[in-house]
Amino acid sequence: NNPVVQEHLGDIQSCSINWSETIAERQQNHDSDKQRGLWAFNLVGTRGKALVRVKIQGTEGPYVVKQGTLEIENGNRLDLYTGLPK
Repeated sequence: NNPVVQEHLGDIQSCSINWSETIAERQQNHDSDKQRGLWAFNLVGTRGKALVRVKIQGTEGPYVVKQGTLEIENGNRLDLYTGLPK
């Protein structure tokens, strides 16, 4: 459990890959190695919804989230680790 996600969304009820945002993010990065690690997910929690964009390291596990952004439905964008605005 990520404390920033927990604080803003509560308990996670569902998580799904957002393919359109994932593809758009990858198209902006021209380095094919980095493209594979860029993902976007829709999260729904007991307190709200958000889009999470992450950069994942690893190809066959264990996967490690190196950085990420939580984009809450109210428009706020927060660093996934620090909770600070982005």
